[in-house]
Amino acid sequence: MQRKTLPAVLAAGLLVTGLAACSSDDGSTDSSTDASTAAASASAPAVVKDTEYRIVDDLKDAAVAAGLACDDWTTIDPVAPAWQVGTCGDSTLTLYRAQEDKTQGADAARDDADAVVLVGPNWTVVTSQDVVDTIQPALGGSTDVEEPAEG
Repeated sequence: MQRKTLPAVLAAGLLVTGLAACSSDDGSTDSSTDASTAAASASAPAVVKDTEYRIVDDLKDAAVAAGLACDDWTTIDPVAPAWQVGTCGDSTLTLYRAQEDKTQGADAARDDADAVVLVGPNWTVVTSQDVVDTIQPALGGSTDVEEPAEG
């Protein structure tokens, strides 16, 4: 009889411990809230400063996470040297395949006296100074004009 009692007591103890853990109110949220919070965090894009992008939509998502207001995202057909282009209101976001293309595109965009060109590793954001001031701290990039290499 003793052999059957010990397993029953252990099983009952585990059951009580499990129920106590489920019903404890330690101020923490339940697992469904944790799951929805984790899902929301996973869906919000993380902004990685000064990174390259492979899809212009990812650049847009990062710029929005950095503070760009964008209610009217539109991808447009790129014109050389651009690879992928999209617009958010008065802001134009462009990806380039090569460094030379990015430099050429940034130089052409700087010809517009009203625009500021934020230049990242393989992208540019052509927009207003206010928008650059908002997104640059998180998104990265530079508004400095690259000087040609001496050689």
